[in-house]
Amino acid sequence: MLSSPQIQVHQEFLNQYRDNFDETVKKAIKLSGINIQKEVSPQEFHQMQMYMNGEMDWKKLQSLISRMGDKTVCNIFCNANLAEYNDWKIALKAIEEDMEKAKLEESPKYVSEDIGKVMQDHSTGDHAPTHATHLNNGLGDNAGFVSRYNTGYVWRLFADGYIRNIDGIMVKKLFFERYDIIPSELEAKSISDLMNKERRIFEGQVLQGEIGDSPMVKDAVSIVTNEGKKKGLSYQRTDAMGREVRKACEKIERDAGKIIGKAKVQGATPELEQKYAKMVSNVIDETNMGWDNFIACLFKVKRKNK
Repeated sequence: MLSSPQIQVHQEFLNQYRDNFDETVKKAIKLSGINIQKEVSPQEFHQMQMYMNGEMDWKKLQSLISRMGDKTVCNIFCNANLAEYNDWKIALKAIEEDMEKAKLEESPKYVSEDIGKVMQDHSTGDHAPTHATHLNNGLGDNAGFVSRYNTGYVWRLFADGYIRNIDGIMVKKLFFERYDIIPSELEAKSISDLMNKERRIFEGQVLQGEIGDSPMVKDAVSIVTNEGKKKGLSYQRTDAMGREVRKACEKIERDAGKIIGKAKVQGATPELEQKYAKMVSNVIDETNMGWDNFIACLFKVKRKNK
């Protein structure tokens, strides 16, 4: 169980992520030009829920078009992106026709998982992708709700720093839940790219320190940050190592500064030599170096410099 100081640090960590997330969402809305102020009727909201749950099919869509017209339906589901709307209609119709053929046994009733993935590939496939996200290691069902960690919708895991990337589906769920709007695929992709870029910048700033760090601290923390990303370490682990490195560097800098300053003024003294030896000892301990190897290397350097 976390202690009170640990809980406070954890909460500060979440607050930092959430504040940055909220600022990034505002930036994304401004750059994308999405109108979050438009009114949505209860009927339209219900239709959006069906779409987000993957419950909309060709027959239901045709019924909606006959009652509301193409323009309104396009606005509801594709945020007025006509090209995307037409592609979606074609895909739903193709799915309906395939189902009818399957009932008549004119085509296979099912395909293998591998073939299904090829058919639904965003680049090369000719079938509309499924809307479910429940295959993502239990992160959520097809409505996007998460049981792991009990933290709610999948996009909230990104907002609070639990997962490192947000995708177009998460963006659609985010905007639907917050603003009763479903961005188009193009808008959702553009927003997810922006939010992922902003997240990387934010993490770098938090880990490396925006201001006040010395070159020594910046170099040390930068190495930790880059290695953490290369090895796919979690933010929490990388952050913990960064804090340890910063603390160690700051202590070494303070000790070295006092020793160098006094040595320049007073010259070498037994007291300064003792302090310097203690500082070197701390460096060896902090960097997990072996004393024997270090001393052997020291003598080698001394011989070379003679």
